Amino acid sequence: MPSVGLLLAAAAAQPQMPYDLTAAVARYDRAQLEGNRGALEQSLADEYLLVNSSGKTETKAQLVADYTAPGFHLKSLIIEDPVEKLWDGGAVMGGVATLSGTDGGKPFSIRLRYADVWAKRNGQWQVVYTHAEHASANPSEPHVRLGDVASLSSVISFGAPDPFLHFDKGGELWWRVDVDLQPKTALKNVRVFGYAPVDLQLNDGRCFQVGFEGKQPQMDEVSLRPTDCREAGPIRAPASPPPQPGAQFLGKSWDLDAWEEHNGKTVLVQSRNGHARTVLTTSMKVLAFGALGSPDTPMTEVTLAGYVGKQLTLATVMLFIP
Repeated sequence: MPSVGLLLAAAAAQPQMPYDLTAAVARYDRAQLEGNRGALEQSLADEYLLVNSSGKTETKAQLVADYTAPGFHLKSLIIEDPVEKLWDGGAVMGGVATLSGTDGGKPFSIRLRYADVWAKRNGQWQVVYTHAEHASANPSEPHVRLGDVASLSSVISFGAPDPFLHFDKGGELWWRVDVDLQPKTALKNVRVFGYAPVDLQLNDGRCFQVGFEGKQPQMDEVSLRPTDCREAGPIRAPASPPPQPGAQFLGKSWDLDAWEEHNGKTVLVQSRNGHARTVLTTSMKVLAFGALGSPDTPMTEVTLAGYVGKQLTLATVMLFIP
C-alpha cells in the first residue's frame, strides 16, 4: 500500500473558510478519491513534501504515482477532530482520518492524524507540505462507519411513482452510516438539519455532529466532530391527517410529515394542495428525520436517524416527488 500522506482536507473545511480555499480542498479531495493525475498535479506545489506515516519523505511526483498506481483505490474516509488554521496567504487543514480502500486487490484500512499546509500563490491554493502519523482510536467518542446501503432495501420502501413525473420509482436508497456508542454512554437526543448534518446528544452531556458528503448518489466521506449542544426547537404542526387513527406524529421537515403507526413502522406523508400521500415506509425505529428539497427539480433528499434492530443508523434516501 502506498504510504498514505493524507491530502484529505476537504472534509475538514468549514463554512468560515474562504470560498476559493474550500473549493480547492474539495477538488483535491475528489482528485485522490478518483486517482485523477491532472487534478492532483494541479493541487500540489512543485516543491511539495510529505512526511508520511512511516517517517519517510515523498515528493510531489512520488505521491501522485502512489495515488494513481494500478490496483490502488481509495474508497472512503472518515474525518474526526478536524483542525483548521488560516492566515494571510496560507492555511493548515488537518484532523484524524480513517481511510479504507484496496491496494493490489487487497483491502486496507488505516487511521492517521494529519496536517496539510496550503499556500496561495498567484491566486491559486496549493498544498506545499503534509505531515501524517498513525493515530489510535479515541475510546471515549462514538465511532462512525459507512454501512452497506443495499441492506436497507428490506427496511425502507417507497411509495408508488408520481404519475406526472418521468420516474419509474418513488425513490432511491443512497447512503448508510452506522454509529457505535461507547460502553456506558447512551443517546439522549438526535436532530437532523435538512438532510445533513446530524447532531447526536449523549446522556453524559456531550454532543457530536455527523456530516457526510459524496459524489451523488455514493457517499465516500463521513465526519465526526464535537459540537455545542443545541436545544431542539418547537415541533411544527402536521399538514397531513394521521395515516391511521392514533398514529403518533414524530415531526415535520420540508413538506413531509413523519408518523409512527401502531405496528411500529414510520411513514413519511407528503401533503400538498389538500392531498396527502405516503411516499416512504420504514421499519426503522425513527427518532428524527430531516429533508431538503429543490424548488426546481422533483427531488427531495431525506435522512432518517434511528435504530435498525439495535444498530444506531443514519440513512439517506432520495425521493422523486414534486
